[in-house]
Amino acid sequence: MVKDRRLVGITDAAKVLGVHPNTLRTWTDKGIVPHTRLPSGYRRYAVADLERFRDAMQSGGEDAEEQESGPTS
Repeated sequence: MVKDRRLVGITDAAKVLGVHPNTLRTWTDKGIVPHTRLPSGYRRYAVADLERFRDAMQSGGEDAEEQESGPTS
């Protein structure tokens, strides 16, 4: 299997995940979604990492929104 090594900006990354860019910024700042920060300060996301994260969310894996808001009980 060939790993997709393309890097995309926050708008395209948010589209891959199906979330608003501000949600992705929050997840990135909390360390939930892996990213690379360029010397200019811009965030870049590997498409393969985004797809893996999305698949984990959809399969009932660790839910990023639960991490963001804390456990519910």
